Amino acid sequence: MNHNFNTYPYGHDYGNSKTCGVTYINGVVHELTMPSALREGSYNGLVSGVMGGNLQQLDIIHDRSHVIQVKRQEFFAGELAIEQNPSVKISELTWRGEIERYWSVRSLSMLLVTSGSIIKDKEYGLIVVAGLPIETYKNEENIQATMTALDGRHEFVLDGEKRIAHVTIRKVIMEGSGANIAHGAVGKTKIGIVDIGGRTTDIYMVVGQTPIIGQCQSFNTGVESAVDNFIASFEEEFQFPLTASDAAKLQICYIGDKRYNEVATVRNAGASQQRVDELLARSFGEAGRSIAGFIRRTWAPNLRNGIVASDAEHILFIGGGAHYFYDAMGAIFQNRLSIPPNPQCANAAGYARLALRFLNRDIKEQAS
Repeated sequence: MNHNFNTYPYGHDYGNSKTCGVTYINGVVHELTMPSALREGSYNGLVSGVMGGNLQQLDIIHDRSHVIQVKRQEFFAGELAIEQNPSVKISELTWRGEIERYWSVRSLSMLLVTSGSIIKDKEYGLIVVAGLPIETYKNEENIQATMTALDGRHEFVLDGEKRIAHVTIRKVIMEGSGANIAHGAVGKTKIGIVDIGGRTTDIYMVVGQTPIIGQCQSFNTGVESAVDNFIASFEEEFQFPLTASDAAKLQICYIGDKRYNEVATVRNAGASQQRVDELLARSFGEAGRSIAGFIRRTWAPNLRNGIVASDAEHILFIGGGAHYFYDAMGAIFQNRLSIPPNPQCANAAGYARLALRFLNRDIKEQAS
């Protein structure tokens, strides 16, 4: 490449709940997942309000918590946006459900935050493959708008340091295709992909790398749907407000050690750990049954016998929902269900692999 900076392949998955970036540095895969949360905020204001002023040493700034300035706008990003705005709904911080989010400065900001956190170069190039949800991808204008918003030379300031990224968008593909590239079957094997994210569940049926369009559908229920339900149930039962930041902590506790009383709101509300767990289980159970019903309606040729996707070799379960809805999906797919390592980054991993092919092809063409 005829320039004085390094260029990296990059997979950009700007999800409704989480953003995942994946790249290759010296042949080694690097990935980062962080909340897609952004809110107006000032780096200088944050520094001036902190004793000592060293945000990194105080763990205020870290891999999933940043401040970015780009296109004359400045945002707290990731966990910092949630922590600094505890009373704001997560949906407002992530623009969950807003179709324009994919070609807005917010998507560009998350691309620069994740790539700039992984790649330490002051100036760098990116060969990018990105994805769009099924329904959004079906409109060619949405694809072009996304490419236009991300492509180009971008000067930005990340955590107080000036950076430059030269972004070349080589392709925008349908979500699910990325996971198929990274983890799907080879040849002409037919597989199903279930991708449960923050706002939506997307399902894909593919033969090799070819999607069966009629069996690629979206459903407006995901992890955040269950969390929203839980917040409403918690506040109704205990008559106590539950902030977005504490709701996020409880969500993690649910699939972890279940130490709910370590979250301040639970203690302050006088809520028992058992009851919190019951409310969470009920919310995720309801969402899981709703998602399972959608999949049955879409993939079951004969609802009477209850067999779903009978001719699919196996079902790849990806997205953040893989941590929460395994039992619901296992009930309908049984031993055909598999979860890849780090399911939240499954699409981004495939995007990065495709971006690497583009980059290697460019290098060979320039060398010849």
